[in-house]
Amino acid sequence: MSQGENDYEKALQSLTSTIGNNISEGAKKADSLFSLACIYRVPREFRKLKESAYTPRLIAIGPLHQNDEHLQTPVQDIKKSYTNYLLCRLTARTPEESEDEYKSTVLQECVKEMKDCVDKARKCYAVELDLSDDHMLEMMPRME
Repeated sequence: MSQGENDYEKALQSLTSTIGNNISEGAKKADSLFSLACIYRVPREFRKLKESAYTPRLIAIGPLHQNDEHLQTPVQDIKKSYTNYLLCRLTARTPEESEDEYKSTVLQECVKEMKDCVDKARKCYAVELDLSDDHMLEMMPRME
Protein backbone atom coordinates (compact mmCIF):
# COMPACT_ATOMS: atom_id res chain seq x y z
CA MET A 1 0.00 0.00 0.00
CA SER A 2 1.43 3.39 -0.97
CA GLN A 3 1.87 6.29 1.45
CA GLY A 4 -1.01 8.15 -0.26
CA GLU A 5 -3.36 5.20 0.12
CA ASN A 6 -2.30 4.77 3.76
CA ASP A 7 -2.96 8.46 4.51
CA TYR A 8 -6.33 8.20 2.78
CA GLU A 9 -7.31 5.15 4.88
CA LYS A 10 -6.27 6.90 8.11
CA ALA A 11 -8.23 10.03 7.17
CA LEU A 12 -11.25 7.90 6.28
CA GLN A 13 -11.05 6.03 9.61
CA SER A 14 -10.70 9.31 11.50
CA LEU A 15 -13.67 10.84 9.69
CA THR A 16 -15.75 7.70 10.24
CA SER A 17 -14.87 7.76 13.94
CA THR A 18 -15.78 11.45 14.23
CA ILE A 19 -19.12 10.97 12.48
CA GLY A 20 -19.86 7.88 14.58
CA ASN A 21 -19.12 9.79 17.79
CA ASN A 22 -21.32 12.70 16.70
CA ILE A 23 -24.19 10.33 15.94
CA SER A 24 -23.79 8.59 19.31
CA GLU A 25 -23.67 11.90 21.20
CA GLY A 26 -26.74 13.19 19.36
CA ALA A 27 -28.63 9.99 20.07
CA LYS A 28 -27.73 10.18 23.78
CA LYS A 29 -28.92 13.81 23.95
CA ALA A 30 -32.18 12.91 22.22
CA ASP A 31 -32.68 9.95 24.54
CA SER A 32 -32.18 12.12 27.61
CA LEU A 33 -34.57 14.78 26.29
CA PHE A 34 -37.26 12.38 25.21
CA SER A 35 -36.48 9.27 27.21
CA LEU A 36 -40.12 8.62 28.11
CA ALA A 37 -41.85 10.74 25.49
CA CYS A 38 -43.81 8.54 23.15
CA ILE A 39 -46.83 10.75 22.44
CA TYR A 40 -46.29 13.61 20.03
CA ARG A 41 -48.43 16.23 18.34
CA VAL A 42 -48.74 15.74 14.62
CA PRO A 43 -46.62 18.43 12.92
CA ARG A 44 -48.67 21.28 11.39
CA GLU A 45 -47.32 20.51 7.93
CA PHE A 46 -48.83 17.01 8.09
CA ARG A 47 -52.12 18.26 9.54
CA LYS A 48 -52.43 20.78 6.70
CA LEU A 49 -52.25 17.96 4.15
CA LYS A 50 -55.37 16.27 5.52
CA GLU A 51 -56.71 17.59 8.82
CA SER A 52 -59.30 14.82 9.19
CA ALA A 53 -56.62 12.12 9.07
CA TYR A 54 -55.13 13.38 12.33
CA THR A 55 -58.25 14.41 14.25
CA PRO A 56 -60.14 11.90 16.40
CA ARG A 57 -63.77 11.60 15.30
CA LEU A 58 -65.43 9.66 18.10
CA ILE A 59 -63.31 9.36 21.24
CA ALA A 60 -61.08 11.90 22.97
CA ILE A 61 -57.59 10.48 23.20
CA GLY A 62 -56.05 11.78 26.39
CA PRO A 63 -55.37 15.42 27.18
CA LEU A 64 -54.33 16.50 23.69
CA HIS A 65 -57.97 16.41 22.52
CA GLN A 66 -59.79 17.05 25.78
CA ASN A 67 -61.30 20.36 24.67
CA ASP A 68 -62.43 19.27 21.23
CA GLU A 69 -66.14 20.13 21.22
CA HIS A 70 -67.15 17.36 18.82
CA LEU A 71 -65.68 14.71 21.14
CA GLN A 72 -67.84 15.67 24.13
CA THR A 73 -70.27 12.84 23.48
CA PRO A 74 -72.00 10.08 25.45
CA VAL A 75 -68.94 7.95 24.71
CA GLN A 76 -67.16 9.84 27.52
CA ASP A 77 -69.86 8.64 29.93
CA ILE A 78 -69.57 5.10 28.58
CA LYS A 79 -65.85 5.16 29.41
CA LYS A 80 -66.72 6.28 32.96
CA SER A 81 -69.30 3.51 33.15
CA TYR A 82 -66.65 0.93 32.22
CA THR A 83 -64.36 2.34 34.90
CA ASN A 84 -67.20 1.99 37.41
CA TYR A 85 -67.86 -1.56 36.21
CA LEU A 86 -64.19 -2.40 36.77
CA LEU A 87 -64.41 -1.03 40.32
CA CYS A 88 -67.53 -3.11 40.94
CA ARG A 89 -65.71 -6.22 39.73
CA LEU A 90 -62.76 -5.46 41.99
CA THR A 91 -65.04 -5.11 44.99
CA ALA A 92 -67.32 -8.08 44.31
CA ARG A 93 -65.97 -9.98 47.30
CA THR A 94 -66.38 -7.47 50.07
CA PRO A 95 -65.00 -7.96 53.58
CA GLU A 96 -66.87 -6.69 56.66
CA GLU A 97 -67.32 -3.23 55.17
CA SER A 98 -70.38 -2.48 53.07
CA GLU A 99 -69.89 -2.72 49.32
CA ASP A 100 -69.99 1.09 48.89
CA GLU A 101 -67.44 1.62 51.66
CA TYR A 102 -65.16 -1.02 50.20
CA LYS A 103 -65.59 0.40 46.68
CA SER A 104 -64.61 3.82 48.04
CA THR A 105 -61.56 2.30 49.73
CA VAL A 106 -60.49 0.54 46.52
CA LEU A 107 -61.02 3.74 44.52
CA GLN A 108 -58.93 5.66 47.05
CA GLU A 109 -56.11 3.12 46.67
CA CYS A 110 -56.34 3.39 42.88
CA VAL A 111 -56.20 7.20 43.06
CA LYS A 112 -53.21 6.99 45.39
CA GLU A 113 -51.37 4.71 42.94
CA MET A 114 -52.30 6.89 39.96
CA LYS A 115 -51.16 10.02 41.82
CA ASP A 116 -47.71 8.46 42.00
CA CYS A 117 -47.82 8.04 38.19
CA VAL A 118 -48.85 11.59 37.18
CA ASP A 119 -45.29 12.79 36.57
CA LYS A 120 -44.45 9.68 34.58
CA ALA A 121 -47.63 10.10 32.51
CA ARG A 122 -46.71 13.75 31.81
CA LYS A 123 -43.28 12.67 30.61
CA CYS A 124 -44.92 10.45 27.99
CA TYR A 125 -45.96 13.61 26.15
CA ALA A 126 -43.35 15.42 24.09
CA VAL A 127 -45.26 18.69 24.61
CA GLU A 128 -45.84 20.51 27.88
CA LEU A 129 -49.36 19.77 29.12
CA ASP A 130 -51.26 22.76 30.48
CA LEU A 131 -53.09 20.75 33.14
CA SER A 132 -52.97 20.74 36.91
CA ASP A 133 -51.93 17.48 38.54
CA ASP A 134 -55.49 16.99 39.81
CA HIS A 135 -56.98 17.47 36.34
CA MET A 136 -54.38 15.13 34.87
CA LEU A 137 -55.27 12.60 37.56
CA GLU A 138 -58.98 12.88 36.74
CA MET A 139 -58.22 12.19 33.09
CA MET A 140 -55.93 9.21 33.64
CA PRO A 141 -58.65 6.55 33.97
CA ARG A 142 -60.10 7.83 30.69
CA MET A 143 -56.85 7.74 28.74
CA GLU A 144 -56.67 5.13 26.02
